[in-house]
Amino acid sequence: MAGGLLLLSACNKVSNHSEPDKTYLEPQLTIEKRVEHLLSQMTLEEKLSQFQSGVNMVEDGGYGVGGFGFMSKHYGPAQSAEEYNRYQKSQIENTRLGIPALRSAEGIFAYMGNGSTSFPVPLGIAASFDTELSEKVANTLAREIKPRGCRIVLGPVVNLTRDPRWGRTNETYGEDPFLSGQMGGAFVRGMKSEGMMTMMKHFVANMGLDGQFTGPVSFSERLLREQYFPAFQACVDEGVSSVMMAYNTLDGIPCATNRWLMEDILRKEWGFEGTISTDGGSAQFIFDELGLYEDSVQFAADMMNAGIDKSSPPAFFGEPLRKALEQGLVSQERLDQSVARLLKRKFEYGLFDDPYADAELAEKQNNSPEHRALSLEAAKKSMVLLKNNQQSLPWSKDIKEIAVLGPMSDWLLIGHYGGYGREEVTVLDGIRQCLPNANIRHHNGVEMQYFALPAISPKHFNGKIKGAYFDNESLHGEPKFIREESQIAYDWGAGAPEGLPHDQFSVRWTGQIKAPKTGEFTLGVTADDGIRLYLNNELVIDGWEGGSRRLFEHKRWFKKGEIVDFKLEYMEQEFNAYAQLGWDLDLTQNLPVALKEAQQAEAIVAVMGSFENENADRAKLELPMEQVQMIRALAKLEKPLVVVLQSPTVIAMEEWIDEVDAVLMAWYPGCEGGNAVAQTLFGDYNPAGKLPLTFPKTTGQVPLNYNRTPKGKAAIRFLGDYNEPLFPFGHGLSYSTFEFSNLVIKNKQISQGEDFHCQLKITNTSARDGEEVVQLYVHDRLASVAQPIKKLVAFERVSVASGQSKLIDFKISAEQLKIWNHEMNFVAEPGHFDLFIGASSEDIRIRESFELVEKGA
Repeated sequence: MAGGLLLLSACNKVSNHSEPDKTYLEPQLTIEKRVEHLLSQMTLEEKLSQFQSGVNMVEDGGYGVGGFGFMSKHYGPAQSAEEYNRYQKSQIENTRLGIPALRSAEGIFAYMGNGSTSFPVPLGIAASFDTELSEKVANTLAREIKPRGCRIVLGPVVNLTRDPRWGRTNETYGEDPFLSGQMGGAFVRGMKSEGMMTMMKHFVANMGLDGQFTGPVSFSERLLREQYFPAFQACVDEGVSSVMMAYNTLDGIPCATNRWLMEDILRKEWGFEGTISTDGGSAQFIFDELGLYEDSVQFAADMMNAGIDKSSPPAFFGEPLRKALEQGLVSQERLDQSVARLLKRKFEYGLFDDPYADAELAEKQNNSPEHRALSLEAAKKSMVLLKNNQQSLPWSKDIKEIAVLGPMSDWLLIGHYGGYGREEVTVLDGIRQCLPNANIRHHNGVEMQYFALPAISPKHFNGKIKGAYFDNESLHGEPKFIREESQIAYDWGAGAPEGLPHDQFSVRWTGQIKAPKTGEFTLGVTADDGIRLYLNNELVIDGWEGGSRRLFEHKRWFKKGEIVDFKLEYMEQEFNAYAQLGWDLDLTQNLPVALKEAQQAEAIVAVMGSFENENADRAKLELPMEQVQMIRALAKLEKPLVVVLQSPTVIAMEEWIDEVDAVLMAWYPGCEGGNAVAQTLFGDYNPAGKLPLTFPKTTGQVPLNYNRTPKGKAAIRFLGDYNEPLFPFGHGLSYSTFEFSNLVIKNKQISQGEDFHCQLKITNTSARDGEEVVQLYVHDRLASVAQPIKKLVAFERVSVASGQSKLIDFKISAEQLKIWNHEMNFVAEPGHFDLFIGASSEDIRIRESFELVEKGA
């Protein structure tokens, strides 16, 4: 205790009112000298302020904050930059030391705010199997985000998707460690080349094998090292600036207090020198929910001693950390380590030398034609043609009558972190641009129910609804105004009802529902942020805790003509605002209208899909039954039918896949997605995307990954035809055909530590120019521990003109042949390796082998 007090006293020798020596502002000094010079002058209060975040003007003599975090999402690019500059100016001019604050951004495929370009979600980028594209997209995102004042992007997400029910699957690069590492590393390079920091996340195993976000994980060290660590290590090798620890526990220990992960793995083994943070709000979750701590002081000490440099929420590294220092639970040396790391980032990335944003450049760069062109290129490269029966695609542009149907035909989903405020091209828009002279028939047919159930029609309310609107988020006091309404279906975006603030408002609706028939209905309330529903004064849905848009459901038996009193309370906290009261009464009522449109058409495009996000894991991978019903009804018309899937991740299609001609996987394709789909369907673009994760036939098969280890008893199988996937990892068709040949292996016997080299020829045997992704897999025939049946070790997306050939050189590094052996040593064991070269993990065109021998043998 005495030692802790002595350190604290020494820390406070510098007066907050003393005039500092600002030698640390001299750019000719080394960064290490600048950090050392600044740190030596900081009081304890000034050090603790570097752990704090907030968006407030700093009064003269204040301490300021270390980071601004998320500022207003409502502002466009220029206004966003100007707002940042105002706060940064007060931070620099009104604090004693003038330390600038670091502004962060969500930006893994778009700036999460107003007016940026959106690109395909990372899983779509992974489907391109094009690392140069990943780097270009990251570089372009940096050019939009940095002029707004942001210097660090919270990404890439290099968690493995081993169970696609996980709602954050679309943020990842799929199920394979090597592909994830290559794509994530490219993202880091692209950001870094534009002077942007990156924070890879979420370390580690943010999703276990139950498909649920933040669930507890119990993985062996070998599994972590062979599957879950490599992508993170690849990002460290590329110079990632920061690491975000995962929400979950690992063998009962929260990742945010796991010293083995942070100090032993990240810092000692991998040489990581950047900062380590908790995930947003995760420190509070650990403290409140896990039953591990009742003392915030001990918790703050455990986080910092384990390796955390910045806590979210930051309050734990305020007064609790101060008390931990006083009690000797944290040393002054450890505190200074974290402060120095935070300061070093700011010096390295120019915040001290050039702390302000460029509003004019922000306006010019964001959503520019050049950037939208790259978004279109990325969307096209992400398209995966899953099925093309009898080469039914591409269709001719001479078509005169086409039906574009489905709940997502005129709705482009961007993704949870995708922002807003730009033109977004739907599939219907894209086909209209592609076929300006065709008669295009359109109807949704069925409704999408992931975001919300269809809004209750005005005719099903008994009279008008009364809406009372409050200018606070707690329904407090007198309402700002009261009005009559016919239904509750509001999407205010980043805005609000006229007369209310954009954030922190609330509404109370009261009225009566009149049942049109007898039966069990599902009532659904969708909200962003908080919602409560009362029926006959009974609380039946309570979602008042807030969060991004999500659907809450309540089943109730109604009698025809029954009148039920309802009260719906809504609360908006920040960012987007949405409220809807619906039910499942009318999900398919318009299907006959869509079928009538289809009967008049020569061909049918059915645009279906699913929804997921950070707060919405999926229990089923199949499409909703009303979409399946619509696909089957359209198939019975016996007209050319292609299903376009606008989904962030896997769709199980066993129920209908055999009834359609073609299936195109479009993911969430970004703001130009509709053009990419149309150009693919009508042959302006030849698809070459490949699946970055396995598509099962049914939800019951998951987890189902291509690189699994052999079973202990091979005869144990699922009942029926459920032992193989519907579409394997790496699958994707083209309008061209390719032949692989002339494999040349430089040396069929290599020594430990030696790289393996080979060359092959790929020939386009079709009449159409195209691209193919050549994939190399290996299998270690005999090892000290069981190894995957196949492991991706190299790939290349190559363009080959019709009738032409190209030679491709591949290298398998010595590190890729190593395993964590029986003694947990990372070694390359001598023996024979099978080499598989193909167009997917199952479509193997060439098989060979090579031998690894002991060094010096």
